[in-house]
Amino acid sequence: MSPICRPLVAVLVACTLLLAPACSKATRDKAKDTLKSAQQDAQVALDKAAPRVEAEALRAALKVDPTARSQGVRSVKALRDAATKVPGHPQITGIVDANGDGKDDDGKVQVNAKGYAACLILPATGTDTTVKSGPC
Repeated sequence: MSPICRPLVAVLVACTLLLAPACSKATRDKAKDTLKSAQQDAQVALDKAAPRVEAEALRAALKVDPTARSQGVRSVKALRDAATKVPGHPQITGIVDANGDGKDDDGKVQVNAKGYAACLILPATGTDTTVKSGPC
């Protein structure tokens, strides 16, 4: 379980334990089900956020990459170097240079983690990158 979920779970467990003696078994069971549902919802929310956070990390790594500064953020070398610096080592796809110019062709790099995706969008010129949740 994620460290972010632990405080929420602790509060819900504490409330359940404090109220348990005064409640019927059906009420306690319902409280346990509610707690389990909240845990699952929190985990899904964290899983959905993971690729976005990792795409933002890729974006940040590009901002300080010397190759990206000299050759542009679409530089295949800069993208591959920055990808090695992303924590969690997510699957990064879409770095394609079909025409051999050393630049990513479409300016879209997808970060996949925990069954979800985020898209890093790179301009043809300049450094104004953006990240959107969901696949490219």
